[in-house]
Amino acid sequence: MKFKIKKLMYPLIIVTFFPTTLVFAESFEALLEKANNGDVKAQYQVGYLYSSGNQGVSFDEEKGVFWFKKAAQAGDSESQLSLAMSYLWGSGVGKNTRKGIEWLTKSANQNNAMAQYNLAEEYSDGKNIKKDLDLANYWYLKSAENGDVTAQFKLGSLYLDGNLGLPQDINKAKEWLKKAADQGYELAQRQLTVL
Repeated sequence: MKFKIKKLMYPLIIVTFFPTTLVFAESFEALLEKANNGDVKAQYQVGYLYSSGNQGVSFDEEKGVFWFKKAAQAGDSESQLSLAMSYLWGSGVGKNTRKGIEWLTKSANQNNAMAQYNLAEEYSDGKNIKKDLDLANYWYLKSAENGDVTAQFKLGSLYLDGNLGLPQDINKAKEWLKKAADQGYELAQRQLTVL
């Protein structure tokens, strides 16, 4: 069941970086030219357009991965995250969990909060990498500190229940749930009303 939830998160990752309502100021052809000339941001945007099929660009996951990889190799953390998810799920590229974790770690190490959260989930469930609750909690904390609302809610819940090796701590639970609630996270808002 957890895999299905993660699988559904992939489009959310893309949408988070470039909402579907976003209209690029430049035409796809202009972005593609910039990408071919080494513009890392354009490479990510071209990868996104191919992977999503948005703005009249034909859906082509393999071309999306090609451009994500170019930008990822140049150090772009959003592209590293997208490439990691592609490898982990086999979307547009052969499934390769080792490479997926490698790119996810590179992105997380650049303070990409979403990559940090996903890496924490990987360490927590232990399906694609050796289970390590200390590393899971480390990455949940980093992600939450970087403002990821899902990580803030997760940490609040973990402290509330005393789960995944964290001690039960109502004060820390309230602190993290409040941070998530302040960002409009409805589940956190509801949880706080009963504490």
